[in-house]
Amino acid sequence: MEVERRFSLAKRKCGMGLVTAKLRETVAHVIAMSVLVLNLRKIQCAILRLLTYLLAIFLPKEKWTIVQ
Repeated sequence: MEVERRFSLAKRKCGMGLVTAKLRETVAHVIAMSVLVLNLRKIQCAILRLLTYLLAIFLPKEKWTIVQ
């Protein structure tokens, strides 16, 4: 179930559904790169959550400014 969800996400977000490679090796490389991008997205989200948490600890909300 989790694997199918990941492939669905890869097709929607990383363009894996647009693979038009003909050779078996090329297709394998494209799929591997899509999986790598998914893992990098997951790592990026974790780092952003950590930075948000650290900002909340070290900077009180009174000092935050909103830039538009």
